[in-house]
Parts: sequence; structure tokens; C-alpha cells
Amino acid sequence: MSLSTSFDSFAVGNVAIFEHTFSQQDFAAFSRLSGDTNPLHHDERHALTTQFRRTIVPLHLVLAPLSRVAGMVFPGEPSLYLGHDVRAAQPVHYGEALRYSARIEAVNIANRVLTVRALALRGTEIVLDAAMRVQATAEIWNSVSSVPILRTHCPGRAVVTGASGAIGGAIALALASRGWALLLQDRGDGPRRQSLRATLARLNTDAEFVAADMTKKSDSAALAAAAIRSDDVEVLVHAASPGLDAPLEQLVAVNYSAFKELTLAVLPNMLARQKGRVLLMGSVAMVRCLPGWEDYAAAKNMAGAFAVGVDTRFSSYGVRGLVMMPGYVATPFSDGVRGNAPALLPEEVAVTAVEMIEAPDASTVLIEHGRRTFGRLGFSSPHSTGTETSRASPPTVRPDATAPTISLADIVRRVLRLPQSVELNGGGIGVTPGWDSLRQIEIILAIEADLRIQFTSAELTELNGFDALLVACQRKAFKP
Repeated sequence: MSLSTSFDSFAVGNVAIFEHTFSQQDFAAFSRLSGDTNPLHHDERHALTTQFRRTIVPLHLVLAPLSRVAGMVFPGEPSLYLGHDVRAAQPVHYGEALRYSARIEAVNIANRVLTVRALALRGTEIVLDAAMRVQATAEIWNSVSSVPILRTHCPGRAVVTGASGAIGGAIALALASRGWALLLQDRGDGPRRQSLRATLARLNTDAEFVAADMTKKSDSAALAAAAIRSDDVEVLVHAASPGLDAPLEQLVAVNYSAFKELTLAVLPNMLARQKGRVLLMGSVAMVRCLPGWEDYAAAKNMAGAFAVGVDTRFSSYGVRGLVMMPGYVATPFSDGVRGNAPALLPEEVAVTAVEMIEAPDASTVLIEHGRRTFGRLGFSSPHSTGTETSRASPPTVRPDATAPTISLADIVRRVLRLPQSVELNGGGIGVTPGWDSLRQIEIILAIEADLRIQFTSAELTELNGFDALLVACQRKAFKP
């Protein structure tokens, strides 16, 4: 019996992942076909005289597996390649194992066209970023994908540390109720684990427990290895922490070092799926001076800076770094310090955690009794309007009196392929996701084309951030 595929079986979020390594033999074949004999691609002595110091694979050879994506996967046999937009982010060398990830971004049913985001990954480095457009010339065909297709629109697996604690346990149960499979860390079997295990069993949740003392490097490494083996991990929630009176080295070991190790372990698979959430359970102490909490806050802020760094580097590729900062929570952790102060319930914290995971907006949320405050650590001051938040529209630039108003922010987001939720004020090269020196050139060209203004070479050296661009554009647009 022959297998068949129909166009309506494709959906946004479908992902195909495969690996490829390029060799000098590949270049020899490519060179014969293309006529490209540039010594940078095959002569090591010549390459030593260049900025790369090694021979590099030609971009069009690195692009070749995109033909496999179109012709064998999305859609496959009846494919008609319509075109692509490509950004070469890093040089590729022979012998390096690359992981190609292709994710459906849009499905046009009427014209049977797929828009596919294709990445080539070297660990957590994005070396190639492409937006492909492919049409299926038939509705149904008698072949199937040569690569397994993952359906990432369904909940995958979440790693939750500190799962036997009040907050970690509440988050685990909230995720289980939404259909997530779980990999749960605690310090070992005990009444709290047994109670949580029994509840998860009643929910028919796929749950695995790992006993690990994360003050010990060997235990943290074992937990990271378990997370890597579960290659469907799409969420990491780090809720584990020693108590307030623990030594500083223990607070740092669990809150920062273990969190960083776990994040680096799950990032490659998250990037390959082009979907992931890394959520740090922080504390209001990160932004307020609470006597006696100094060491705890210092360790949490180290981890918070790392989480924001993850968000900065990878949010444009579907992987978010998030920080929740709850106020006092009614748990044994704060029993001795909160007194009669209003306190959240662990379940309230869990609800906000799931919201951040499933529909992230701001990268940080401070949640206290009766209000939530949204912001971004290290980039802008948090602000609150009760349970809701609103952001001011980015300033606009108008090149002349008759032209329509154009938002500089919209131009930058379009070039960088960023969602509206990404804050640009204070951003720039190395800060805003995807904004590197190559994209800087694209941004300048787009600004000059859309706003009909020109920058001098002297000006360009100073325009490496959004704020500087905004000032320069306003100056040129509103000349007296």
C-alpha cells in the first residue's frame, strides 16, 4: 500500500530537523557545477591571509540543503521553489556538523504555498537564517517526507527544578493540567514527591523524577544529561533555591550555575525546534532592597542577567528567556520573614508562570498581591497599571509634509523579523535579537529607501543603536 501526503496536513509550527557536514569533496563537485574556484574555499595557505584564517564553505553550498527541505519535506515531491531571503550570520568550515531546522511559519491554503523559516545551527550558533517560499503543485501526492516532521504546536516536555517545593510543585501541576509532559528535579524521595507523583498519576501525566542536589556539580551535570536525553524539552522552569540563610556559594551554585548549565544543555534542541522558554523563578528582592536578602538577591540577579541574555540572543528564533519576580509567597520558604505582609498563593504564581510560557510578552514580570508589573531587567524600568500593561507607541519619523507617517521601529522590526513585543529603545548591535553588523547594513539601506534620507559614511560609524538612529532620522526629517 503506497503512502500519500496532502497539502492540508501541513500546519504552522511543523518542524523538520536533520544534520549535514560539508567536505572538500563537496566543494570540488560544487566548483565543477558553479565555476567557483575562489581559493578562500579550498586553499588553506590563502585562507590564512584572510580574516577567516581557515577555508570556508561557499554560501551557496551551505544553502544546498534548503533544496532538500523544499523537495523532500515541505512540501516534498510536488514542490515549486518560489524564492528565499537569506542572511549568512557566521562562516562555515569543512568538517563541522551543522543542524538544519525548517519550521513552517505560514500556510496559504488557496495557493498551496508554505513559508518556511530555515536555520543552520552549529550548537547554539545560528550560521544561516532563511525565509523560504515553496508552492505545492498538487493537492495530494504519493510520497512522504524523507525527514520526520515534528508537531511542535502541541505541548512538549517541561523541565521543572525544585518540583517538590510549594512553587515548583504548583507550576508542575499547572503545566500538567495543560498537557505538558514533565521532567522534575528535587532532592530525593519524600512525602512531597509522593504527593505530587500521586496527583500527576491521576492526571495521566508523563512525568519523570530526577533526584539531584544542585549544590553538587556532579548532580547538576546528571540532571543536564537527563534533559538532553529528553530531546522534546521546550520549557525549562528553574524554581529551585537554597534558603535565605544559605552560604553565598550555595545560593550562586543553585540559582545561577545550575540554571546556566541546564539552559545550555536544552538550548540546542530548543533552537532546532525554533521554540523554547527558559523561565527563571526570581524574586522581588532582585529590584528592591530587602534586609537579609542581599546574598539571595545577588545570586538571583546573576541568573536574571543570564536569562535576559538568552532572550536578547534567541527571541527572534523562537526561544525566550523569561524572569518572574514574585513578592512574598505563602510558603515555608518565607514563613520566618514575611510577618503579616500580604502574600501570594503558590497557585497564583503558577498561573502567571504558565501565561509567560505559553504567551510571553515582556521578558520580566514582577507579581505581587493585587498587581503585575512588566519590564525588562537592565534595559528599562518596570511599570505597572494594575493587572494590565500598555506600552507607548515608538516615535515615528516623517520625511516630508505629504508623506505618510512611518515608524522607525517598524522598519527595524521588519528587517530583523521581530514581533511587536520586542522593545527597541536602548537596543542595537549585540543587544537587540538578530541585530549584528550585517543586519545593520540592511537596516540602514531600508531606512534610506523608506524614509528617503541619506547617511554619510562618517554618520554611519555612530549609528549602531536604535536611539542614535532615531535622533539622526528625526534631525534629517525635520530640517528647519
